[in-house]
Amino acid sequence: MKEKDKVLQALCDGLGENYKLMEIDLELCIYRNFGNRFEVEVSGVHTAKQNKKATIYLWCMDATGAHGYVIKKVGEVPRNKIGKTVEELYEYSENLISQGYDCYEKVQAYLKELVKKEQIKKEEDNGAR
Repeated sequence: MKEKDKVLQALCDGLGENYKLMEIDLELCIYRNFGNRFEVEVSGVHTAKQNKKATIYLWCMDATGAHGYVIKKVGEVPRNKIGKTVEELYEYSENLISQGYDCYEKVQAYLKELVKKEQIKKEEDNGAR
């Protein structure tokens, strides 16, 4: 086993039994399925370099469960903060579900609405100058 494989496996094991290694987009990543149509991918840490930071993607699955879409990305996560960051994303997913956004189609509509609101606010802020 290569050193980077050992390091990744140790990192995955240290996160707990809910995590496993999975190849995603041709990269060996750490993966966790929340069991609520949301999943996370921990990317960028398949290396022996201990200071390499992770990028964590929150995926939301469509109504069929066959396809997933990234709805949130958290970059530059130190290795010792991966578990905490994933738990925050789990809470975020549960919050979306509690508001009725329980599949990709609904989350997509919600996120588009947020983007519209942000654009309107920026335009208002720019007009106030």
